[in-house]
Amino acid sequence: MKKHIDHAIKALQETQFDIASLQEDVELLIDVATGKAHHLYSEGLCPAEVEGFDARNSDCPVCCAIARLQGRPLSKNQRKEAVNA
Repeated sequence: MKKHIDHAIKALQETQFDIASLQEDVELLIDVATGKAHHLYSEGLCPAEVEGFDARNSDCPVCCAIARLQGRPLSKNQRKEAVNA
C-alpha cells in the first residue's frame, strides 16, 4: 500500500511542477502580449516575417515558452531544425 501512496505522491508532485511551469509560460506570454516582455531576436531566430512565424530561438525565453505550450520543447540541437523546417 505504501508503494502506491508514494507513487501517487510523486505523480502529484510532478503534476504540480507541470502546472507551475505552465502558469509561468502563460504569464510570460501575457507579458509579451501587453508589451512588458519581448523576444530576444538574437541571431534572427525568433518568429518574424523574414524567418517565418514558426521559427524558434532556443536562447529566447519567449520562444521556449511558445514551444513548450505547443508541446515541442526546444533544445540547442533542435534550434536550427526548427528554423529550417
